[in-house]
Amino acid sequence: MKIVSELPHFSIVPEWLIESKISDNAIRVYATLCRYADKYDGTCYPSIQTIGKRCHKSSSTVKRAIKELEQYNAIEVQPRYLDNGNGQTSNLYLIKYNPAFKFDMGAKVKNDMGGSSNMTHKLKSINQSHLISEKTNKGEIYLALQEHLWKPKTKNEISSFNKVAKDLAEVNATSEQVKDRVYIYKKKWPNMTLTPFALSKNWTLLGEMYETNKPVKPRNCTTDGHEFIDSGFENNEYKLFICRFCTEEKKEILE
Repeated sequence: MKIVSELPHFSIVPEWLIESKISDNAIRVYATLCRYADKYDGTCYPSIQTIGKRCHKSSSTVKRAIKELEQYNAIEVQPRYLDNGNGQTSNLYLIKYNPAFKFDMGAKVKNDMGGSSNMTHKLKSINQSHLISEKTNKGEIYLALQEHLWKPKTKNEISSFNKVAKDLAEVNATSEQVKDRVYIYKKKWPNMTLTPFALSKNWTLLGEMYETNKPVKPRNCTTDGHEFIDSGFENNEYKLFICRFCTEEKKEILE
């Protein structure tokens, strides 16, 4: 008779994080957060004290480890506030098991598109003198974030969406650009959740990726014009040409 014992609870730490230069304390804190993370969206919100108790570390050590994990893009941290507005409660943590963008502080960064760079892909500032109303632009971007990410429900989510909409408005981003960048992210990493903060942080890189991989726009012969090619058919009266896009025919009368 074969006896199978029940496996104990465990956390899986991704290989890329183990092989990084991150500290052992950060690894322990990451593993602890993984034990609390929701299996569908990777979020959790244990207190600093709870994390410290689980991995036998002081609160100050836990805070340093969380900051380190943020710098390595292994987690994303968002503050949470009490519904009555009287103070802050535990943070919301988003675990990134396989982050699309990895930053090795000060070192060259290899990305999934190939090659390496010393760039950090943050929002580029531009001259504001000729911009449309920032307030109007922010509202349009907020609606685009809702449409292409999700509709925020909690106070913390609404605050996050507003912050990102404001940041993007300051660099004159458009709702169309939001759609394009969300599209390319979901196409390349379909199993990963894109948050507003990740969109803002990697705005420039996602724009470059979209320009490189953007879908081919279908040709509209009515507005763009026809492109006729020789069909190979010819008789005593005319030679036949066909549009290579819409197959419209054109006869060239023979003299």
